[in-house]
Amino acid sequence: MGKIPKELTRLTFLSFLNLSNNQLVGPIPSGPQFQTSSPDSFKGNTGLCGFPLNISCSNTGENDNVPPPNPHRKEEAIEWEYVSVALGYVVGLGSILWLLLVFRKFRHKFNDQTEQVFEKIFKPKDRKKEQRGRVNRRRYC
Repeated sequence: MGKIPKELTRLTFLSFLNLSNNQLVGPIPSGPQFQTSSPDSFKGNTGLCGFPLNISCSNTGENDNVPPPNPHRKEEAIEWEYVSVALGYVVGLGSILWLLLVFRKFRHKFNDQTEQVFEKIFKPKDRKKEQRGRVNRRRYC
């Protein structure tokens, strides 16, 4: 013995539901699936009441107001554009890290290049002095 779950009214993909001979009791929930069912779908459940059966549920005192499904609700889908961008970053970064870990020659060249870039950024005064010294050396050679 049990009641028909009110959550069944939210299942919009059901076209036919036969609940006969299940020893169900209580009111039949009001929803699109149950409003279109025939009384034969509930046959053999002597404790059921409400539409589409001709049995009134005035004594139950239950409120079976379940909100109908929202037809404007969008199904959440995967945004493949973002997935492909993230995958590109992962592959690019993974390739560089793999090269740095596996190839010693590449690692040393990479470290030298990054060191030069940082020196150019963080030591602009020293760079001007070095350039003057290089110019003077070229003139005397």
